[in-house]
Amino acid sequence: MNSIIRFLRHSAQTGMVIMLFAAASILLSAWPHARKPVAKAPEVVISAARNNYFYAGIDNPISALAEGCPSDSLVLTTEKGSIHREGDYFVAHFDSTGVATINAMEKLPGHTLKNIGSDWFRIIPLPLPIVQVGNLPGDSVRAGLFAVQQVLLAHFVSDNLIIDINIPVISYSVKYLSGARNVILERQVKGPSLLPVLDLMQQAKASDTFIFENIMVRMPDGKIHKSGNLIYELY
Repeated sequence: MNSIIRFLRHSAQTGMVIMLFAAASILLSAWPHARKPVAKAPEVVISAARNNYFYAGIDNPISALAEGCPSDSLVLTTEKGSIHREGDYFVAHFDSTGVATINAMEKLPGHTLKNIGSDWFRIIPLPLPIVQVGNLPGDSVRAGLFAVQQVLLAHFVSDNLIIDINIPVISYSVKYLSGARNVILERQVKGPSLLPVLDLMQQAKASDTFIFENIMVRMPDGKIHKSGNLIYELY
């Protein structure tokens, strides 16, 4: 009887060891897979330098960074327009409005490209240009300050920020009114210069008014646009 008891006890202990060994083998074989690192896609940041959108018809600066990708190996592409690099920045150009997807690619040895991320942006039309005498907004202005201005300037303003693009003034006309609102003189001028009317500006006095009309500017796409009138009341 004692022999049988010892045999059963030995068998149970052996079975337990086998079971424990088998369980340990399963855990050990599964452990490397559980600990295996999962490949993480690099973080890519693409931003429009002016705003969170692009303007159609002009060059748009873009800044882009990709985690783990050297700057000189980063390439941006889009199917809607064109993108090229200028130093540390990229420049995108779109001819029409809508939505554009910007793809970030890493340039690998052998001239192959690896897609590492993308983002999308709205493309909106340019705002209408604003024209000013020098940097003076139209309204009330001191006669002495008005008299020293040299040029009629046109620029785009979006979200209270001036878009640094040259908008040539092609021509304009100006009316010089006395304080009694009688037209003293009217002239037609080609180009943006105020020199052809500088004599009028310098002889003007407080309560006189200047009205700039028929202001024609050339847009970035080459089209001619008629801007709104400018009125300056002197004090």
